[in-house]
Amino acid sequence: MIATELLDDLITQGYPLYPGALGENLTVSGLDFGVWRSGQRYRIGDEAEIELTTLREPCVQLYVYGKSIVKELARPQCVAGGFYARVIRPGMLISGLPVVAYELE
Repeated sequence: MIATELLDDLITQGYPLYPGALGENLTVSGLDFGVWRSGQRYRIGDEAEIELTTLREPCVQLYVYGKSIVKELARPQCVAGGFYARVIRPGMLISGLPVVAYELE
C-alpha cells in the first residue's frame, strides 16, 4: 500500500510515475501515511480488510526511474515507499472505495 500523495510528490520532482509504477498493489489517498504502522488494519469498502505488516524497502528494481528515487523513498517522511500488507478478509477492490483505519475490538 502506498499513498497517492507520496507519488504526487515524486512526480513533481520529475519522476515519471503513476499508480502501480512502484510495484504497489494498492494506492490510497487521504490517509496520513506518516502514522502508518505495522499491525494497523484498514477496511476497504464493505468487504475487504488488510493489516499492514512491514515497511517496504526501496530496491534496485526501481532504478528504472533513476538511482536517485531509492534515496528519495528512503527519506523518513516517505515511509520507505509504502507498506506490505496481508489480507485479513478478501473482497472486491474498486477504484474510489473508502479506505478506513480501524482498531481491533
